[in-house]
Amino acid sequence: MKERGKTFLGQPRALANLFGVELWERFSFYGMQGILLINLYYEASRGGLGIDQDTATSIVGAYGGSVYLATVIGAWFADRRGQWHDAISGALPLQPRRRGFTAGEFPDTGSNDG
Repeated sequence: MKERGKTFLGQPRALANLFGVELWERFSFYGMQGILLINLYYEASRGGLGIDQDTATSIVGAYGGSVYLATVIGAWFADRRGQWHDAISGALPLQPRRRGFTAGEFPDTGSNDG
């Protein structure tokens, strides 16, 4: 097999793209969990929903668990219908939700109180 000139840390160049996509996906997922917890936990006067801490963390944990469970279900469908179709049909509904979730005001965390 012929060696290519450009590599990414000694690996094939396409691995750089895969690394970047995976890094961004993790950043987005864990960031959304943090934002969700803040919006659930802080009281309404500070922009949140005012749910008690145990319930709020349980909701975030159930959300995180359902995301990982959905990958198993999605993989099952992808094996039967084709990965490209399922990747697009799964990614498109996520974008408006994520943009809408972060477009609102964040709860006042009190960090700017001199």
